[in-house]
Amino acid sequence: MKTITIILIQLIMVLSILNTVSHLEVSHTSIVGTWVSENDAKSKWVFSSDGKCMKYNGNEIIGRYSYKLSDSTFQCGETVKKIKNVSFLSLSDVEDNSQYCYYLEGLTEVRMTLNPFNSSKFFTYKRQ
Repeated sequence: MKTITIILIQLIMVLSILNTVSHLEVSHTSIVGTWVSENDAKSKWVFSSDGKCMKYNGNEIIGRYSYKLSDSTFQCGETVKKIKNVSFLSLSDVEDNSQYCYYLEGLTEVRMTLNPFNSSKFFTYKRQ
């Protein structure tokens, strides 16, 4: 019985460590800068310090947004599940006010990982 208890405690500890490592830690690193998709070098997002974001395909602007980073669980008109070490990025299209919301799974000096709401896809960008 004692052996089973020790094994269960060790298993819980390992799972806790894996859960922490599986998410890139969201730091207080600024999102400001140019981010290039790891899957498509033509796709890039440029975040400015005035809360604006430009989305590019090559040299062509394909979207203009205002953005907001938040830890609030109310995003894009809905209450969403809060996940440890995950913040939220919301984009609002400046032309038609369409809203796009993402789980900000990771933000470091060199990498940003996004997961759109209601999707199992992940998008990873490297700082240029």
